[in-house]
Amino acid sequence: MASLTVSVAELAVLQAAAGLDELPVALQVPLGSDDAAAREVLLERGLLTERGPSTSVLPLLRVLADPEASVSARASMMGARPVMRRGVVARRGGQIVGAARSDDAVRLGPIEGSVAGFLRDIVGPAPRGRELSARDAVVRHDALALAVDGARDANAVIIGLRQAGVAADDAFQFGQVLHHAERVVEVTAPGRAPVAVIDAQHGRVLVLPLEERDGAHQRVTVCAGSDHRLQRALEQAWRPNARSSHRIADRGGVRA
Repeated sequence: MASLTVSVAELAVLQAAAGLDELPVALQVPLGSDDAAAREVLLERGLLTERGPSTSVLPLLRVLADPEASVSARASMMGARPVMRRGVVARRGGQIVGAARSDDAVRLGPIEGSVAGFLRDIVGPAPRGRELSARDAVVRHDALALAVDGARDANAVIIGLRQAGVAADDAFQFGQVLHHAERVVEVTAPGRAPVAVIDAQHGRVLVLPLEERDGAHQRVTVCAGSDHRLQRALEQAWRPNARSSHRIADRGGVRA
């Protein structure tokens, strides 16, 4: 199977022609589309026939529509014109298919190499020359959300992190990134808490879920976004049965 790029409207026509109920929600493909212009383009390209999607397209769609395992990444860019960047990896049997959406274009194709590498393309590069020196901090997810959501400035975030048990120097570095975030990517897999990647001019922060819970509370590791740490997190997101080891710090840890 070869890779191909189609518009969102064209993908919706292919989905309807294949008789598939839905494609992964992360791709945000409208249901029941019958765009005449999109259909004409697909017919001209040989991706659609009078009998339905071509044999080069249909297997890709079937894996995406009914996977045995999947993981998705959704990027949100802050600014005057938000840019949609999303991706999905799906596996059925021995077939692994990736779909990456950038605004109105969706690229579909088999993944023969690293799934984590495909996801890293969705996440994008870290801010150049900006790696934090902060130590890992393990906190309750609700305490982190309370510190960040609705904070009026970076100082408020830093104070919230300190109240959650994060050391002062580390809270300062994390707070600058969390408050001034320019790009946020959420990586999710069924049955697992999401991995968050937050980028700002000050650097990259990762928020990684722990399997061990504090009673009814989800705990997360907040850490500097090193390439090694991101790679490991993405590999674990694709292995739903792997136990999380995010509490193992690169440079020592702080437990709240």
